[in-house]
Amino acid sequence: MSIVRVDDTDSAFVYTGSWQRADGTNEFLGGAHGSRWQGGTADYTFTGTSIAVFGTLGNNSTTDITSTYSIDGTRAGTFVQPHNGSTSYRQQMFRSGQLSSGEHTLHVRLDSQDAWYWLDYVEYIALAATAPSSSGSPTPTVAPAPSSSQNSEP
Repeated sequence: MSIVRVDDTDSAFVYTGSWQRADGTNEFLGGAHGSRWQGGTADYTFTGTSIAVFGTLGNNSTTDITSTYSIDGTRAGTFVQPHNGSTSYRQQMFRSGQLSSGEHTLHVRLDSQDAWYWLDYVEYIALAATAPSSSGSPTPTVAPAPSSSQNSEP
């Protein structure tokens, strides 16, 4: 098994609602997709046994930013961005529990209005025989498998 890191620009991501790409030197591959539209979604289908979502936590001193995560149509977690006075990059917002081996779809939904949510990349544990899909976007990065498991929610 191996960890595959997939940038937010990968063509396998399906965004609905109002999303925009913002460049930044601290994000993976130089940017992230952001939205402040309540009900906006991002879907990503992968073949593996778990997945995690990472993003940028912007300067958020007054508004709760809430996002909900589902796997294969079943709610799997919620993330509420803590109030902070600075920006934090490459922060884990969700990690699934152990999934059955096979194809799964991650569904991210924004539950807040007028507060920026920034999706930077996902990491999933791929099956040994699974090759990352090729697309017109950057090739997913493969990293060594983790030595320990993590909680299903941040």
